[in-house]
Amino acid sequence: MATTVTDEIADVAAQAAGASPKQATKLAHSAISASMLQAVKGFGWQKPVTGTQAIPGTSAFTGGSREISAKETTKRAFRAEQSLRETIRKSMTDPEGVRKNLSPSFIAEYPLFGTNYMPQDQAIGQLQSQMGELMAGLGKSFTTGTPVSTGLVPFDLEAPSHLLYWFDTPLRAKLPRLPGRGSSHRTKVITAITGSQTSASAPITDPTLSEITNFSSWPNSNLGPSGAQVGVDVNIGYSFLGRNENLSWLAQFAGVGFEDITSLANLILMHEAYFDEEYLNIAGSSHAITAPASVSLTVRTAVTGETAITNGDGTHNWVTASACNYYGETASCTAVDAGAITTSQVVDVIITPGTTSAGQQFRLYFQIAGTPFVRGTAAFVAQCGGTKYTLQGAMPSNATTPHPLAADSGTGASTRWDGLISVISGSAAANSVYPAGFLGSYVNTNVQATLSLNVLNTALKGMYDNSNAYGTGAGAFRASPEELICEGFDSANLSSDVAKNSSGTNYQLLIQQGDMAGVLHGTAVSQVVNPVTRRIVNITVHPGWLQGTAVLTQWTTPQAARNGNVFEMRMCQDLLSVAWPVIDPTYRYSIFEYGTFFAQAPQYSGLLSGLQVNASNPWS
Repeated sequence: MATTVTDEIADVAAQAAGASPKQATKLAHSAISASMLQAVKGFGWQKPVTGTQAIPGTSAFTGGSREISAKETTKRAFRAEQSLRETIRKSMTDPEGVRKNLSPSFIAEYPLFGTNYMPQDQAIGQLQSQMGELMAGLGKSFTTGTPVSTGLVPFDLEAPSHLLYWFDTPLRAKLPRLPGRGSSHRTKVITAITGSQTSASAPITDPTLSEITNFSSWPNSNLGPSGAQVGVDVNIGYSFLGRNENLSWLAQFAGVGFEDITSLANLILMHEAYFDEEYLNIAGSSHAITAPASVSLTVRTAVTGETAITNGDGTHNWVTASACNYYGETASCTAVDAGAITTSQVVDVIITPGTTSAGQQFRLYFQIAGTPFVRGTAAFVAQCGGTKYTLQGAMPSNATTPHPLAADSGTGASTRWDGLISVISGSAAANSVYPAGFLGSYVNTNVQATLSLNVLNTALKGMYDNSNAYGTGAGAFRASPEELICEGFDSANLSSDVAKNSSGTNYQLLIQQGDMAGVLHGTAVSQVVNPVTRRIVNITVHPGWLQGTAVLTQWTTPQAARNGNVFEMRMCQDLLSVAWPVIDPTYRYSIFEYGTFFAQAPQYSGLLSGLQVNASNPWS
């Protein structure tokens, strides 16, 4: 305040000296200063009268004034204001000193001025605090968080909802869908004739004969030998598939204006039905799949890139394995004791699949210490597609769930149809679902290597020749597959191997002339050439496929006279959507189908299982 007064006095002095006037602005900024200009005008009564005029013939005077000049008025106004401000400041900082200087007569007239109800600084402090709270409240009346915690703001809600899950069913889109009748689909199949080399019961025979000159006993053997044929009945029962979704009235009513939830429920129901059929086509089984035959263990010192087992027992460590598919898991095989494991060692596990194994992957379990092995104390370690796996790092405690099973948990069901893996592996034929010999022309369920050009070429040779050198199959059907279906990791391993394999010349690199300047390099093989038949084999990555298994197949048979589908869908009733009558505050929707996956000629397919993730240890 003193600074303000001093500045204002300095401005007045400057104006008197001829500087540009600013006093009006200063006075407008101070209400006290404006009032003081009027208050000090009374000082003029103390001045002698100036400017009078004598009245002729009398001793009287007229006119004149006692006014003080503007400069003196301003000077006295600022002095008065300064004095007032100093007095107020003193009364606020030292109220007790002010009261002592009050005259007794004033206190007698105004006794309240002599009463100290509260220290002045405390009272002013309370007033300031209350005013601060009031102003703070006023400042927060409307913000993004008040008076409503979520804010008085609109919601930028986009309608309708988005579906972020992947949806792709390549097999369902590829397989022909043909009408069916009755409760099963039956067909008569001729699998071999003389000369086809597809069965030992129809061998190649000599058709030559001598000139026919004797007709006395017509007809006779001189007409030549008869050919041999092999045929079978195929009878596959239909399966009834259903899926259901419920929608409450309130969910539908509340969704009005955002989305038609009824339509959404039916769309999702259809997607689920497509997935149901796709997974049955891959790994459906009408019977339980076989458990692994055994596991073998090798305890060794950890190498670079491996982490030694940190909590193995110094005496006993048990390992067992089971097979699994989308729907369940088999009982575990006989556990094997690895013996003592030190903190510098790992364990290589080799799984031997069961006969006609139709599993997609394997599950490994580990029991720390104890003898004998107890299923309830072994803990799950890993699930893998290959038949080799390296156990490393910290093993789970024995209390960790899940534990290995003593009985199959649902890998098969009599209500399911048999899909690709079950049929091609021979599991369906072994369980009398399909006739004997209805399996892939090359089946290797224990590859123990990554999907590579060598593994693929071996399979392609086996599918064509089916000699003992290439595995056991269904006869030399001269299969020439047109598609390889596998999981993305296995496809990447194949691409990598083709790129670095010096013998891998049976692939194409196509670059358009106009694209020479913008070629992007990457290793992604989508086709390979069959080294036997020179046919292009397309590589398809199935998003729902599990790592460790691959299928090679043709889609049609090579018989020109009666070309047939290798695999097809036979449907008495294709997808049927039902909106059930409303009997309570719930809408119910179902979708059904009645039919089967039918393998008319699985001999034109092949199966690779037990594909590794890594080509060398650590196998995990």
